[in-house]
Amino acid sequence: MKRKVSRAMILAGIILFFLVVFTYAYWNGETEQDTAKVSVVLEAQNTVQWEVLRQGMEGFAAEKGIELRYVMLTGNETVKERLEILHREVQNGAEGLVLNLANQGLLVEQMNESLSQVKLVMVDSFLPLVFEAGYVAADNKAMGRKLGEAAAAKAAPGEVFGVIMGNINRESNKERLEGVRESLDGRIAFTASETAGISKELWSQADRILCLDAQAGEETLERAEEDGKLLYTIGRTEKLVYYLDKGLVDVMVAADEFVMGYSALENLYWQLRYYGEAKGREIPFILVDKSNLYGEKVEEIMFPSVQ
Repeated sequence: MKRKVSRAMILAGIILFFLVVFTYAYWNGETEQDTAKVSVVLEAQNTVQWEVLRQGMEGFAAEKGIELRYVMLTGNETVKERLEILHREVQNGAEGLVLNLANQGLLVEQMNESLSQVKLVMVDSFLPLVFEAGYVAADNKAMGRKLGEAAAAKAAPGEVFGVIMGNINRESNKERLEGVRESLDGRIAFTASETAGISKELWSQADRILCLDAQAGEETLERAEEDGKLLYTIGRTEKLVYYLDKGLVDVMVAADEFVMGYSALENLYWQLRYYGEAKGREIPFILVDKSNLYGEKVEEIMFPSVQ
C-alpha cells in the first residue's frame, strides 16, 4: 500500500514539474526554435532615413529575441527582380516582412496574387494590397499641409514656392504633395521630382523651396545654399538637422521614426505569435525650427542617438 502511494506521489510530482516548466516557458519568452525571423526590405535611396527607424526595430527585436535581416534595394531592380527578392526572403525562412516600397502597379498586382499568405507590415508608405497587412506611418497629408502652412507663414505676401517631391512612386510623397497644395493653393511656381531636372529659369521663379522627403532635402541643400533660398523639409537626417541649426533649413517636419520602427515590428510580431489582426498605427510628428530645436521633447526625436 505504501509503495502504491509513493509511486502515485512521484508520478504526481513529475507531472507537476513538467507543468511548471511548460507554464514558465510559455509565459517567459520564446524557445530557440520559436525565434521569429523577419526580413526588412527598404528602398536604398531612403537609407539616410532608416538609421533611426532601424534603431526602433532593433529595440523591439532585442526584447523579443527576433532575428532581423535587412535588404536594401538599389532602385534599379525590375518588378520581376523585386518580386523574386520578396519570395527569396520568405523561402529562406522569413515568417514576416516589413516593407517600404514604391507603389509600382505591376509589383502590387503580383504581390496580391502570390504573397497574400505572408504576414507583413508596411512602414511610412502605403501599398494598395487587397489582403490584410499592417500599416505604420505618420499622417503624410497632414505633414505636407503643416509644412506648407509653416512656409506660407514665414514668406512675404507675394512670394511663391518650388516643390521637390522626391520619389514620385511613393504613396507617402503623393499624400504630402496633396497637403502642400491645399495649404499653398495658387502659390506654387513648380513641382519636380528632383532638383537636378529643374532649369535655371524655372528655379529662379521660386522664392522658397519645399522638399517632401529627406533624400530630396539633402540633394537640394547645395543648390539652395548657392542661391540663398530657404528650405522647408519633411524627414530628419543628421545633415538636415545641421543645416536647420545653421539656418538654411528654415522649418522641418519630422515623424518619430524610432517609434515608427518599434511599432512596425511590434505589429508584425503580434500577427506572427498571437494571431492578431494586422492593424494600422498613426505615428506622431512635430514641426521644428531653430527656436525649438533644443527643447526637451523635440530633442528626443531630432537627436535619438543621444537619448
